[in-house]
Amino acid sequence: MGQKTTLAGVQICKDMFINTLQITPQKITVCLKKNRTGETIQDERGHNVAGLNKLPEDDINFAKNFIERVPKYVSHYRRNGTEREFLPPGTTLISLYDNYKTEFKSVPDKDFRTCLSFALFKKVFYDNFNLKVKTLKKDTCNRCDKYSIAKQNSIDQAQREAVTKQHEDHLNLADKLS
Repeated sequence: MGQKTTLAGVQICKDMFINTLQITPQKITVCLKKNRTGETIQDERGHNVAGLNKLPEDDINFAKNFIERVPKYVSHYRRNGTEREFLPPGTTLISLYDNYKTEFKSVPDKDFRTCLSFALFKKVFYDNFNLKVKTLKKDTCNRCDKYSIAKQNSIDQAQREAVTKQHEDHLNLADKLS
């Protein structure tokens, strides 16, 4: 026969209680000791939200400010109308992180800051910014490319203004058609 325990003035079988609730005998022993001493029996898990490994907000803001200063461009042709911005061609997340580390080393108060790891930098990048890292294979149409080359190679101001006018007409027509 199982061991008898008194709980709230009622004698119960400890083995039956353990098997019914599928808990260990240690849990019952701790609860009975707390009950006898008058301590509260509450689950304290999750109440400590301080986070010992949490980074200070200043370190995260430093990374955000760095990413905000990176040059960005809006797609002209293929993804026109989206809210997404793109990093300059050839810029990768790893090269961006390397530049971040270089800038971090040059900051005078670096002794009071923590340099983010690549994983945390990546998390800040994707959570807070709507930037695309991958460059488009082609961002302009052939006619726009022709106009930009003609502007660069124009001899005088009148020719440059004529090409600019044709290019603006082309862009207005493209906007009307989309």
